[in-house]
Amino acid sequence: MPISHAELEEYAHSGAFGHNSTSTPTDAQCKAGNYKMGRFSLHGMPIAIEQPRNMYRTGIDEKTGKRWTSRLAAHYGYLSGTKGADGDGVDCFVGVCPDAEYVYAVNQHINGRFDEHKILIAFYDQESAVNAYMGSFERGWNGLGSIVRMTVPQLKWWLKNGDKSRPINKNDLPHEGLEAMTQRVYWNNDAMPLNGRTLDHVLYEIRRSDSSEKLIMDPVTIQEIIEDSEGVLAFDALVTPYAKLERKMEILQGIMERTGKDLKPVSMQISEPFKRNNVANVAVVYELSDGQTITIYLHNPDVTPQKMAATDEVISWKWMLNKKDITIVVAPERGQDLNVREVARRIMKLAEKNSAGFARANAKRAERMQNIQSLKDEIVSLEAELKKAENERDALKIEVEDRDRSLEDMHIAVREALSKRGWNGFEDGSAMTMGNYRVSGSSNDQFTVELLDKESSVWEDVGTVKTDLGKTA
Repeated sequence: MPISHAELEEYAHSGAFGHNSTSTPTDAQCKAGNYKMGRFSLHGMPIAIEQPRNMYRTGIDEKTGKRWTSRLAAHYGYLSGTKGADGDGVDCFVGVCPDAEYVYAVNQHINGRFDEHKILIAFYDQESAVNAYMGSFERGWNGLGSIVRMTVPQLKWWLKNGDKSRPINKNDLPHEGLEAMTQRVYWNNDAMPLNGRTLDHVLYEIRRSDSSEKLIMDPVTIQEIIEDSEGVLAFDALVTPYAKLERKMEILQGIMERTGKDLKPVSMQISEPFKRNNVANVAVVYELSDGQTITIYLHNPDVTPQKMAATDEVISWKWMLNKKDITIVVAPERGQDLNVREVARRIMKLAEKNSAGFARANAKRAERMQNIQSLKDEIVSLEAELKKAENERDALKIEVEDRDRSLEDMHIAVREALSKRGWNGFEDGSAMTMGNYRVSGSSNDQFTVELLDKESSVWEDVGTVKTDLGKTA
């Protein structure tokens, strides 16, 4: 569970430079790191805060011997238990949003060359992270070489496996959702994983990374691809002129047919070129005999990336099994043309391994969809019955209102007629007949009205009328 903003502030100020009664450390203590720091854990990563936000960080420049001072625009410290390019813990700035989904890594440069990394954690967005970084140095600071956005799991992967002596490259990180795969998958000439790994192990890691979304069990369509809004990742592979794309993809389909044992590609679709992040893309979808899909994304990396002409070289950058991105698994050879035969064999072997699980998942899915459809049909039927009942109720309501108005009109007519005749009440047992109506009663303030049924010649009671003598309706 992430800590709250209030807790973050309390922890950050619990060190020697925080708002407390602890004495300020000396320069020697600061250099040795021998003083109390604010400590807490964020996203499972232990962090030590050397100085909180708005404090002044100062020190002696070893080259010039002059003292430098800068105000910190964010809490500043390091990730405990890590080792950065300078041999100390990886430096970090901590913002005010402890539940932020993304973190940012600055590749800091000094005199135009890579110096070290600065990790920006708990910031609302990249702009606020950059502002905090730049605002923590003197005016005119030009040390921000580049910045890379990553998820918290990707950061943890990099802290464990990344080369801290080199700038972080987005392409060196595992694709979001595949951070559990701590090593790239490399393949032998038989399309089998190297280094003691098996297809079952590789597929298990893919499924484990996909446990919540089940993308690897959900086939994709061209329409879904076009509506997708993912950004472009530079996984280079399979360079082919756009004009020859269909023929190239047909060759790949043929290789899949020869490679697959029980599983075969049964159709191929090539999308119309579409834009994503202002780059022209085209997608190729192969449907397999068990309903799975294999998709290749290709884009145009030339000087006019927003267009795609017949002579353009399109490069594959993303490979999907169903809706799961498996690029890091089947195409780890960045910066090289991939052998289409090898790519086909790798993908088909993974698809065959996934086939039984896919069938089970989609059988259950079909059952769930049928149950959902049955419930929808039942809802439609019940809504129709409800509508019919509401119509019948409204009709009865109108009928009752019409009857009430008819009785009221009759009562008014009777009162007016009696008033004109100077009626002053009935004697016991007496009555007055007016057409088909007969009125009788023994009270001066109300009387009974009856209507003659012409077929049976029976007088039927139609109600009691209250009257105010001497007044018409």
